[in-house]
Order: sequence, then structure tokens, then C-alpha cells
Amino acid sequence: MNLEELEAVYPKGKSLLVTISRVENFGAFVELPGGIQGYIPTKVLSWTGSIIDAREKLRVGDKARVAVKKINPKYNSLILSLKEAQNDPWPIFCSTYKPDDTIKGRVIQVLEKSAYLELEGQVNGFLPLSHAWLKAEKMDEAVLVGDNLQAKIDSLNNEHRLVILSVAHLYEEEHDEQKISAQWSLSEKFGDLLDLLRFRADKSSEKARAFDAALLQKIRNILVVISETTVRLSTSMMLEELGFEADYVLNSETAISKFEENVYDLIILNITLQDGDAIGLAKGFLNTHPKPYLIIQTTLEEARRYLNKIMQAGIQNRLLYKPWVIEDLINLMNALVNGEVRTEGAPVANDSDFLEIISKSFISSHYDGIEVNEILAKIKRRTNAEFVIIFEQHLATLSTNIFASIGLEPELSEKQKEMLRFSPVKDVIHDAKSLHEWEIKNDKYVHLKPLGEFKAIIGERLDFKSDHGYGLFVFRNEPIAFDNNEVADIKIAVQVLGAAIKSQKLEEIYKLQHKLIVAGQLSSTLIHELKNEQQALFNYIEILKMDSDNLTNSKIKFNEIQFIARFQRIVRNLQDEQNKIQSIYYLFLDLLREKNEERIELSEHLTKLALLLRPMAKKSRIEIINPSNRIKPITINTSRLDQVITNLLINSLEQLPVVRKKTGKIWLYVYHQNDSDLPIKIEIKDNGPGIHEVQRERVFDIFFTTKKNGSGLGLFIAKALIESIGGKISIKETIRFGGTTFLIELPLNRANEG
Repeated sequence: MNLEELEAVYPKGKSLLVTISRVENFGAFVELPGGIQGYIPTKVLSWTGSIIDAREKLRVGDKARVAVKKINPKYNSLILSLKEAQNDPWPIFCSTYKPDDTIKGRVIQVLEKSAYLELEGQVNGFLPLSHAWLKAEKMDEAVLVGDNLQAKIDSLNNEHRLVILSVAHLYEEEHDEQKISAQWSLSEKFGDLLDLLRFRADKSSEKARAFDAALLQKIRNILVVISETTVRLSTSMMLEELGFEADYVLNSETAISKFEENVYDLIILNITLQDGDAIGLAKGFLNTHPKPYLIIQTTLEEARRYLNKIMQAGIQNRLLYKPWVIEDLINLMNALVNGEVRTEGAPVANDSDFLEIISKSFISSHYDGIEVNEILAKIKRRTNAEFVIIFEQHLATLSTNIFASIGLEPELSEKQKEMLRFSPVKDVIHDAKSLHEWEIKNDKYVHLKPLGEFKAIIGERLDFKSDHGYGLFVFRNEPIAFDNNEVADIKIAVQVLGAAIKSQKLEEIYKLQHKLIVAGQLSSTLIHELKNEQQALFNYIEILKMDSDNLTNSKIKFNEIQFIARFQRIVRNLQDEQNKIQSIYYLFLDLLREKNEERIELSEHLTKLALLLRPMAKKSRIEIINPSNRIKPITINTSRLDQVITNLLINSLEQLPVVRKKTGKIWLYVYHQNDSDLPIKIEIKDNGPGIHEVQRERVFDIFFTTKKNGSGLGLFIAKALIESIGGKISIKETIRFGGTTFLIELPLNRANEG
């Protein structure tokens, strides 16, 4: 269909019902009759212009009503608009909301003295710094992009289609010094309106999230070699949007011709080409001078299929796994130009089982989720070994144990442990020597013989710095040398296992530190309470001393009714004080010691735990509201649960005074949800400052903290503790200046069904 035919069939403004065929972060694509491509840019997905990733709005297979915006003659395709096919939301909003109404919104841009929000109904809200509740010099000290916010509508500005908001008016009763006048200057209200208009028109702020403009100075010309029409079209539009110049070809023959005619800084190549060997083509490009940067688009399945060729060509560090987003491409481009991606082929396995581990070792130093026993099992299977062991040895005393093993019972006798101290285990772990023996004859292996029969052995130290060392040993019952691929597997496993063990050991240390941190946070409160109880004891003792003197001086008689009643009351009160002191002692001690599982009623247990923190809450005028309902008793490790609950409560008590001087509250909820895999629910909700949305997923990361003197361990360990008892912890909801709700979910198999 030529351009004139396109304009006739698809005039500007025509409404179409389309099916989304592909979604990228920069826009969505549709297929129209006759093979015509349609493209919906991200900026026309909503009236607010707030969507920066089309995947937030659309999914493949979605039906969407769009309007034809214009025709792109370069690609013989249509530019479509989602918002222009919808009704203007502003009149509807103005008929629904009025000044002084409360509304929720999401922050979409933060300027120096103001912020803009996307509100219900696809309209923009404007929040000046003076009405952002917290005293701050800059707006980003109060809110960040992505935050959910609750505010009061101050006014509706029809000229600029803008809702003027105030958070301070919503909470002004909290702080007298925060009270503000209902009036403020026009410049305060609309001083940043030009910035809003610039925000809507200029998408450079979006690109800056994922794109370093300095790349344009290093990579100017790009050759894209992709056979798939849709992928080629979307890639070309994305690169043009970012400001690159690129040539696009379908096959290897044209690619070679183009490459001979031009100098390209970067080549993006699909691993599967219809007419030839893409990997051979890539290898040819890398052998030229000057050598271009090279990126290979692939899926994990394709990479497995071409594993041998990938390794031989030395391009495994240049793979871009589909589906990918702009951030992935830019990160890899930056790594290439900065020399962070290795160009030589690292020793790798010839087995697809190891592909995921290999790729992880190239792109990350973190190995979360890789099980030690799983790797040992792969090594055993891959090398046809009799058994595989990780030995643990104290580097000072040389005392040796089995840390993990496959194919061997992990229990050692005291005699075996003593023999291992001076066996080749010491040479590998203590002296850091590599051990490769293909035919066992030497007497020095006699100390290893009690472990089992073997004829060949490999031993490698794991890279781990502590008072304990670790070594991986592979034993085979055939006098056959390990081949290069098997040795490469073991080398890779050594790296991964070292990181996994380090992670495990650090987690154990952090859990212990967490107990001490929680205990330290509670110590001043508990000491204060103990002093109160101690004072009460002293008072009762003084009364008893006075009564004793009066009895001695015959001022009162032992059988007087008043004396007997007072004496009995004092004895009861002394017993009560003793019980209170004992309760505080055991509550504190329970946080420090590990206990077995106990059967508890959750509501009652949480109420008892909250009692420990009431003095701290009372000091800050914060009310803790206990659960109002009960569920069936559950059996659970209470010491771990208590550490988590106490940590969350302390966090709330420390953060609430930031915004709440008079009405701070913490609510505890317990309930049972039948249709959930984890049906036992605990919610801890406060009305504090809330958490920034961009920090929501990071709060459980190790060392991440927003507190000035925070350790960044509390929530990280809380997550590990809850997961260790089969549960899950998450943030259910957070509203900036409106509070946060943490949700703890526990499994049904802990519940007593009787």
C-alpha cells in the first residue's frame, strides 16, 4: 500500500479498534490489515503524559481504541494515539471533585519548589513546596517520583487544566508551627507552570533515566542486522528516539556489503539469521580493524542451542537476552565502551546446564538463590564422580569437618577428623594449593581413604576470607584424567560456591547482630520500666518498715482489721510487681534466645509483645491499637516472629514523630484468608511519613537505610527470619505522609486445625 492509499484508508483522526502485538518501554505496536504496522508512542498513552514505560499501561493481546495521529512515510506505517481516542477527562473531573475534597495521586515529576501528580481521572495535580507538609529547602526532600500521596484539593485551575493541592492543609492540626495561611501568592501557585509545559513536551527527562548521552559521543553509527520485521522496526524507532544514526539490514550478505562501505561504531546482530551463520558473521566483525563494538540479541534457549559456537567465538559477554528493555541495551553499551565487558573467552563448560551460572558470573557478583547442594549434584553428574565434598577447616587449629557433600554421609568420626587435619585438605585450604591427581599412588592420600574408594581427585580452595577456609574436592573411582571441560566446570563452581557460602555465613552474622540491635533499642525503655517497678517495691518496703515500727511501739495491734487488710494488699502488690519485673525480663530474654516452636493465639501474643513497647509509645504520644479479633491458635517459632514484629513496631515508633505530634497511631491486625497459599495474615499499619515508592522494593535489601544512623540490617533480617518459618513479608501499602502497612503472611500448615 503506497502513501496515497494509506492516507485514503487511514485519514487523520480515524478511530480504530486494534490488538496490541508487541510492547516496549518506549511504545506499543499493532498489526493492521495488509501488513501495515501501527506504532503508539508512550507519550500519547494518557492525557497526563505521565507514563514513561508503555508496559505499565499495555500488554500483548490487549484490545485498545486508538485514533490515527499521522502517517510515517519512512516506514510506511501509522502513528496512533490512545489518548485522542478517549474523552477529555478534565470536564468529568471538575464535575466530580470540588475544593476541600481529599484525593490520592501519584507523583510524576519533582521540581525544585513543586511537584506534579497524576490524579484519579487522568488529570494533573500541582503541589507547591510550601504546602508539602514537611519543612524542606527542596521538593525532593519531601517527595520523590512514584510516591503515592494523599492531599486536599485547594482549587481547580481551568486555564492550565491543573488541580492545586495541599498536604499541609490536610494535617495542619498536627504542628502549630506548620500551620499556613489559606492564601499564598500567585507566583507560589503557578511559578512552575512553565516547567510543567516543558515536562509535557520534552521527553529528555524520560531518556535520562536509562540513557547516558555521553554514549552519543562514542557510538555514532550503528548497523542493525535483524531478520524479524517487528523487532527491526521497534529497534529502529527506539534508536532514533535516543538520537543514534543507524542502518538496518535483513541478512548477512547485505550486512557484509554495508560493513565494507562504512565505518560502524556498533553492530547489533540477531543470533538467528535466515540466510547464514550469525555467530560466524560476528566473529568476522571482531577480527577487523578497527574492531567495532558488538551486541548479540538472543534468547536463553537460542544461547543454549549455539553454546559451543558462542564460546569458540568469545562473544558470551556480549549477549543481550530477549526480552530486553532500553536499560539493558544502554547498560551493555556502556560496559562495552568503558571496557567493563571482557573480550576474551573465559574457560567455560560445554554443558547447557551451566549456561545460567556462567552468565551470572559475567554480569553480577551476587549469587542469590543458587543452592550449594544443587551445584555439587551438577558437578557429580557432570564429572561422573563417586562423591563431591566441601571441607571446612579452621585455619588456626586445622580442625576439619564436612560442610556439604553429595554421595557421602556428612558425619565424620573423631579419628577421621583428626586424620583430615594433615591430609591434602590442609594443602588445598590452608596453603591454597590446587590438587589435580589422575592416578592415586602417593601415601599422602591415605588420610582420605576412609572417606571411600577413589582413583582420581581434584581439590580447589574456595575464595572466602575468614577464620575458616573451604575447599571443593571431587573424587572419581576411575583412574581417568578430568578433561578440560570438566576442569572448567569445577573452576566455575568454585567461584559460585565461594560466593554462596559467604552469603550464608554473613546472613548468620546479620541475624545475630539484629537480635543485639533490637535489644539495644529496647534497653533504655526496659531500664526505665524496671526502675519504676523497683521504686514501687521500695515504697511497699517502706510501708512495711513503718508498720513494723508501729507494732514494736504498740501504736497498732497485730490483729487490727485495718492492719491485716493493708498487709494483705501490700503482699498482693509485691507479687504483682514481681510478676511485672519477671515479664519484662522474659520478654527481653526471648528476643535474644532461639526457641522451639510454640502453640500461641496470635492476637493475644501480639498484645503481650506490644505491651513491652507501650512506655516508648507513651513517651512520643503514640497509641498502639491491639488486634480486635482472634483466630485459631498456630504453632510457630515465636523467637523469630517476635524479632520481626518488634523491629517493625520500633521502626514505626521512631518514624511517627516526624509527622505526628498528637495523633500518631499503630494498628495491629490478625486475620485468616481462606483463598490464600499463606492464609495467616498479620498487618502492622501506622499513620507516619510513609516510604518513598522508589524505595519500596529496596527496604528489604541489605545495608539499605533511610535513617541517619541506621544499619540497614533490620528489614533485611526480618525478611530472612519470616522466610525461614515458611512465610513472606511485604509492604501492602504506603502513602507519603499517610503511613505504611506491612503485611506478614504465614502458611496454613502451622495452624492447628483441631
